[in-house]
Amino acid sequence: NGGFTKVWLSLKTVFFPSIIGILVWFWQRIHMLERKPVLLEKMLLSLGIALCFLNAPLEYLTLQFDLPFMLLLGDIRQGVFYAMLFSFWLVFAGEHMLIQDTSAQSSLKQYWRHLSAVAMGCISLFIFDMCERGVQLRNPFYSIWVTDIGTNLALTFIILTGISTRV
Repeated sequence: NGGFTKVWLSLKTVFFPSIIGILVWFWQRIHMLERKPVLLEKMLLSLGIALCFLNAPLEYLTLQFDLPFMLLLGDIRQGVFYAMLFSFWLVFAGEHMLIQDTSAQSSLKQYWRHLSAVAMGCISLFIFDMCERGVQLRNPFYSIWVTDIGTNLALTFIILTGISTRV
């Protein structure tokens, strides 16, 4: 009966502008301080922007236009959000594990090894998703799991993602 879709879209409609307002307020409060924003505050703002990208109610466009790529776009939006969330967790844990020197400014360069593992995992999942959902744009009944080559390719990308999370 479409009840779930109505509730989901109404929640996105309410929370999207709310989160934008909270982000604007947060960034104004940060700039009121007499120092430059630290890495953790920048990462929190980036996470909020990724959340806005995820919660943007783009589904309203499907009421007017035929958009067969919305499933793929939804997966890409979730991938961007999860990549940013994992990156934020890495920086958050790293910043709280370090003994903070007041003179030393931390930067993303210190986390390049961990962030490159996150990037490799997200790229692997993106390629897997493009192999599955990208082909489904032309053939809705296609599945990568039907052929032996497709199954091996899919398992390779999933295992590569698992290895990235262990690093």
